[in-house]
Amino acid sequence: TEDFLVVEVEPETHNFEATWNAFAEADSVDGVIGFSEVAPAGYGDFDLKLIFANDGYIKVCGDAGFDADSMVAYIADQNFAFKMLADIGAQTYSVWVTPEGLDEILLAEAYEFKARDEAVDSINYRCVKMSFDEKYGGNVGMVEITDFEVSSMPTEAKEITIPEYSMSFFPNPMSISATIQIHNPSTEDQIDLTIYNMMGQKVVNLFSGYQRSELHSYMWNGTNSNGQHVISGIYLLQLRSNKYLETIMIEVLK
Repeated sequence: TEDFLVVEVEPETHNFEATWNAFAEADSVDGVIGFSEVAPAGYGDFDLKLIFANDGYIKVCGDAGFDADSMVAYIADQNFAFKMLADIGAQTYSVWVTPEGLDEILLAEAYEFKARDEAVDSINYRCVKMSFDEKYGGNVGMVEITDFEVSSMPTEAKEITIPEYSMSFFPNPMSISATIQIHNPSTEDQIDLTIYNMMGQKVVNLFSGYQRSELHSYMWNGTNSNGQHVISGIYLLQLRSNKYLETIMIEVLK
């Protein structure tokens, strides 16, 4: 529950791996997690960092500010597992995230450390910074960080694997709205995302078309194609492409 937490770690001067778990307490927070060579006075002093941004996405700081190679959304009460591989010699780092119930996703590949007059020689601090200033979006809620571990790694490069198709729906059961996350590994597949009732009748089509090869998020507010709220019951969420078909059973509670 600290506003700004700085912890000294065993100095790392080559490649190292950091892992931790994170839990957002709200849909819109402003929580920055990172590492630095010198004890920071604020999150702007972090050399490596990622953010639970108040626009609902997780991002990593690169040359042009906070960005991500894959769009990973978060909502309140969702768990994430993070892994960061840092190469101090190359002054770069990569970040993977595993959302609850999904496969590991490459969030940022070979992002550069924060630009400084001199290169970073070692990492000596890990840090967490929360912001509650209204001028930054009136953010509420904390990001709870647990199981933080840092360990030295061999210097050889890590092989990056691209995950296959994956789909999740949360919360399930839902009452007001839910988030659907899809990882599409191919830009050549046309995606069709549709909700059906148990009679096989189409309730609403949430997306049809081509996507970039990355993680995508969709919201469903429990309405049909006419904008009417559906009744409580069991429904089927189906993801279909020319190479893949997956169906998830979902429950609506009013």
